[in-house]
Amino acid sequence: SSGITVTPECIEAFGKLKDEHKLQFVIYKLSDNLKNIVVDSTSDDPILDESGNPIKEPEDDYERFLSRLPENDGRYAVYEVKYMHEGGKREKVVFYSWVPEKTSIKHKMLYASSRSEVEQKLQGFVHVVQATESDDVLYDTIEKTLSNKFF
Repeated sequence: SSGITVTPECIEAFGKLKDEHKLQFVIYKLSDNLKNIVVDSTSDDPILDESGNPIKEPEDDYERFLSRLPENDGRYAVYEVKYMHEGGKREKVVFYSWVPEKTSIKHKMLYASSRSEVEQKLQGFVHVVQATESDDVLYDTIEKTLSNKFF
């Protein structure tokens, strides 16, 4: 264990996504003091520029989610993937461990060592995506994996 704790806000946001279906995604990050995992943003939060104005984001939820994963630092995330299978609509919660190559060595180690703690606290996702580059998080790939895994 890394000694990094998952804040109650993280668990609360996960509940809003998984149980209440009020959020499409939640992105988590290491706190600035590297002692906690905190909520970075959710699908409800606008992303603001330096002046505090909302920036234009992609319309599509998944594109918006991907646009918030930084190229040079790690994140954890949960996303409720909605897809069709045999004529029926399905929803599955997917956990993402996003640690791109450009992440600092220290952060790579902290994300690796705190992951099991985060997974333990966020109970109820059905699939884990370990990603180091955008090709690892393509929607079609994840949808296909879920379809194969559950049917």
